[in-house]
Amino acid sequence: MKSKTFTTLNVVTTAMLCALAVVLANAFHHLAADFASLFSPMHLPVFLSGLLCGMWPGLICGAVTPLVSFITRVFFEEVRYGKDNSWNRNFCEETMVAEGQYEASKDARS
Repeated sequence: MKSKTFTTLNVVTTAMLCALAVVLANAFHHLAADFASLFSPMHLPVFLSGLLCGMWPGLICGAVTPLVSFITRVFFEEVRYGKDNSWNRNFCEETMVAEGQYEASKDARS
């Protein structure tokens, strides 16, 4: 008896749930950054993929989704902040301004 695990419907459903997981994780990360460290909604579509499509498509979705999410997040941060990693320097300067230390360090540099 042939296994019907990788039918067109299962493959398309798994791909759509992987895409939903990546979009959901990125949107939740940007909208609720404090709560995102406690709760990751990325895994809900992966669980749903395992339930709807079977064990192997669910396993593939669970392995591919975090990698795609990481790659897209790194790519978009590189596009947004530049390749020279200047966002880290700007973040440190903003933190120092908020704490009142920026003027003293700026005077010490000149």
